[in-house]
Amino acid sequence: SKDKRATLRATGQVVVFEQVAGQWIESAVLVPPGSLAFDAAGGAVALAGNRLVIGAPGRSGQAGSVYVYEFAGGQWNA
Repeated sequence: SKDKRATLRATGQVVVFEQVAGQWIESAVLVPPGSLAFDAAGGAVALAGNRLVIGAPGRSGQAGSVYVYEFAGGQWNA
């Protein structure tokens, strides 16, 4: 719905793609646990091996938070 899309934009999300047979496909949409409006998750990201770090600069009154995900068993886990 339109309201859900607006909420996701405000809380933030990270869309993960992977290359399969030469084409990029969406493989996951990550929304950090407990995300709130204006957290801006995905404002910064870093990927190293099987670890993905997502920054949410608006979390906790602009103090910000970092969420660490690991790819294991075919899925991203916080």
